[in-house]
Amino acid sequence: MENKLTSVERDLVIKYLVNGNSPLIFSVPDQPKNNFAKSLPLVFKAEMVKVFDKGIIILDESEQKLSDYEGLKVKFNFYFNKIGLYFFAVLVRSANSSLYAVRIPPEIYREKDLDSSSAVKERNVKAVIFYQSVRKSNRVNIVCKIKNGYGLFKKSSWNERISQFLSEYEEQILAVSGRKNPPYVIYLDAKKLVFASDSGEMILQSENEYAVELSFPIEGPVKERKISATFYVKNIIKSESGKKLCAICDFTSLKEEDNRYLSDFASSAV
Repeated sequence: MENKLTSVERDLVIKYLVNGNSPLIFSVPDQPKNNFAKSLPLVFKAEMVKVFDKGIIILDESEQKLSDYEGLKVKFNFYFNKIGLYFFAVLVRSANSSLYAVRIPPEIYREKDLDSSSAVKERNVKAVIFYQSVRKSNRVNIVCKIKNGYGLFKKSSWNERISQFLSEYEEQILAVSGRKNPPYVIYLDAKKLVFASDSGEMILQSENEYAVELSFPIEGPVKERKISATFYVKNIIKSESGKKLCAICDFTSLKEEDNRYLSDFASSAV
């Protein structure tokens, strides 16, 4: 595969991990249909991970419960020199019952970039969130765009998108005084919507419901398809530093024809 690291690149990455330079984001690509999946992805701080020269990673379970994932193929995302990387491994319990281990495989991959045609399309996709301001007693509209590199035409699960976002390089983001930065959209299908913020603040609040209008560019005399819906913020996940946040949301109302459109959009990149 063209996005696979060479053996020399792999050795450099392992040395980087051995020095404890990166947190790891843990997810399960083929999730069993049970309750534990809702807690993913997991964020392991750099100090909670020990990496050895031979590519063995020891994970401390004191902050994250791992017994549910023992024996499963898991995915680890992390960042090296501002490049998103990932690998797959099987999680096993070590001799010490409080520790779990994985072996870094020969294959480490780069996150794929969007092709230019998809990137152009997605710059025109947007989500406008509506909610009632308590202090000002008026309706607030927040325009959210697709984050570069997290295109809706890129096939990956919502867990993988969150893992990628939380593990990538953090740059200093300055908000305009007196105004919060709107979140980005990093995942969308007929059931779920994921927003992300790299400013240290998330406008959305956990366990609250919001209205949203989604806009998609289309060909023909009508240049835009709009979908109105409501969604519920199920959970908010933070990065190790707290600067990056992801809001995991489930649609609570969606018309049947809009559900079909989003299903087609997610499966075949309408």
